This record gives sequence, C-alpha cells and structure tokens, in this order.
Amino acid sequence: AYLVLDASGADKAIKFDARPNSSMLADEYDRMEWLRHPNIPRLYSFLNFGEGHVAAYEMEFCRSGDLFQAIEAAAQRRSTISNMELAPLFKGVLCALSHLHSFHVVHRDVKPGNVLFDHGMKPLLADFGLATGPSTIRLDYEEVAGTEGFIAPEMLAHKPYGTPADVWSFNRVVH
Repeated sequence: AYLVLDASGADKAIKFDARPNSSMLADEYDRMEWLRHPNIPRLYSFLNFGEGHVAAYEMEFCRSGDLFQAIEAAAQRRSTISNMELAPLFKGVLCALSHLHSFHVVHRDVKPGNVLFDHGMKPLLADFGLATGPSTIRLDYEEVAGTEGFIAPEMLAHKPYGTPADVWSFNRVVH
C-alpha cells in the first residue's frame, strides 16, 4: 500500500492491482467493505481505471506500522513486547476473527504483517486478498493459501478446513 494525502490533507493508504483483467482487488474490497468492524481498516473508495487497467482502493492509513515491524524492532533492541502490550493486541485480532467467522469468512493469511496498528496502536486485521467469500456457508475448503509458517496443518495436507485454520494461524502469531 502507498501513503497518499486526500484533498483535505488526511492520510490514506492506496492498494493497487495492475494485473490486466484481475478482479482480485475488487473482490477483496467487497469483502472488507461489508465486514466493517473496529478491528478491520476503514475503506473509503474503490478506484477502477477502466476494464483491463489498474484498479485500486483507498483505505485507512495505519501510521504505526504492523506487528511484524514491532517484533523486528523489539528484537533489534534485544527486548520483548510486554504482556500488557500484547493483551489488547490479541483481543483486537480475536475480535476481528470472530466477526469474520460469524459470516463464515476464512481470512487464510493471519500473520504479523497483516496486523496493522492505527495511530492509537489499535490492532487492525488487514489484507483480505486470500479470504474466502461469504457467498456460501461452505466450511470445507481444500485450497492451500497463506504464508509459510502460518498455514494450518490441514491446509498443508490438502484436507478440508474452515475457520479453525485462522485460529491455528493466530496461535502461530502468538507464539
């Protein structure tokens, strides 16, 4: 995502998809738009520059980075992130996952880099590009999706999976 300023001077993030005829970004935007939740980044608009051209969406800019960056910074300082800092972080991510799962949506890419922080350090679960859609109540997906090290065993084994796969991935984030 790229930082931009809107006409009023407010910070926004823009996520682009320059692949010809790709509908993935539009699908991701649609999922995020109707899954509004305090722990999911706010969306502002979808920008389509014509069929077969670049598409983009504008969303809340998370000024404080992501959990991966926070972990890396703590490691460089040779320190840890305290339990007092982790508790609200984990609660926020679990609330976002619970919200997704109530609509039978599987995120499929829960990892530190997809946990963003707003200016107040509130955690926001982002990047719904691999998420399953709510179009069915199917809970037996078999396609492997996600980031190595955070993919649930049942996914790696090409066995049916559902929302528990996200809980397993979250557990990997915690540990």
